[in-house]
Amino acid sequence: MSSALATIADPALAAVPLHAVLPTATATATASAKLVYAHAHPHPHAVGGTEVAAVVAPADDPLHVVFVGGTVAGIAQVLVGHPFDSVKVMVQTQSAAATASPLQVLRRTVAAEGVRGLFKGVTSPMSGVGFCNAVLFTTQATFNSAIAPDSTSPAKYAATGALSGLAISLLACPMELLKVRVQAQATSGAGKHYAGVWDCLVKTVRAEGVQRGLYRGWTITALRDVPSFAAYFATYEILRQHDVAPFLAGGLAGIACWLPCYPQDVLKSRVQSTAALGRGPLPAHLRPWTMAAAYVRANVARALWRGLSPTLLRAFPANAATFAVYEVYRAQFGGNGSTIDE
Repeated sequence: MSSALATIADPALAAVPLHAVLPTATATATASAKLVYAHAHPHPHAVGGTEVAAVVAPADDPLHVVFVGGTVAGIAQVLVGHPFDSVKVMVQTQSAAATASPLQVLRRTVAAEGVRGLFKGVTSPMSGVGFCNAVLFTTQATFNSAIAPDSTSPAKYAATGALSGLAISLLACPMELLKVRVQAQATSGAGKHYAGVWDCLVKTVRAEGVQRGLYRGWTITALRDVPSFAAYFATYEILRQHDVAPFLAGGLAGIACWLPCYPQDVLKSRVQSTAALGRGPLPAHLRPWTMAAAYVRANVARALWRGLSPTLLRAFPANAATFAVYEVYRAQFGGNGSTIDE
């Protein structure tokens, strides 16, 4: 996941940390993002407040603004979070890491491959997460407008987040399968099967096809993304309604989204890292649910949380960056942020 993605995903500008680094223009963008959010997501106890009144543009951003903003935000998420994700996948899938801590896996990887080893498979999410994130944010905005448009309840955002998660799983599954297989392989010798993401794509389609190959593990991916994005968007919206800074709200939403779905992500990584071995009848031991059940029986339930620490370490900064970039983009180019009384 990501889940989604999980990756598709997923935070905003915290005034103090970013202003300590970025120039005054960023402070202006942060203030604009706050005004944009206040109008599009009115605080239930502050209707008619000065911040809401200051924005005179319509409440909804054009979908093209949401789409492009989501794309840029997704790229920021990959740049910040991919090294953590690489450690997570190696802990989840490599037998040598079964008894090693994430820190030991990190040290071993850097010693053997350098920092480049932490960016294995980055081509797949870099080329796909931006688009997936754009689809995710656009889908979420569409569902928010179609389902109880006047409601700002947590249940509404959980429902629209769940529907968005189901939709994004169709894009996330093949992208994450390629990423997982490249990340999980050995760096050299007989265990190195793919030269890179595109080589993995070609070989997977040739050997296994699209449905059995690229979409291997889709059901588990969907079972991960539905609760994940329900928690993700509900947490973010609730915190923003209580005036929590976008950067902090996004980081906490990123952590919250993993709690109801991490076991599914472990099983997904195990299933997707194993090839289906051709187009013929799938052997019983390679069927996704058979593999999942066998893994649980062999490793007991605690194994379903293996690799959680690097995931949570990644979740805060990656999703904080996601919403930081997204809210600033909305403030600069969205319909809501284009006309603000000064």
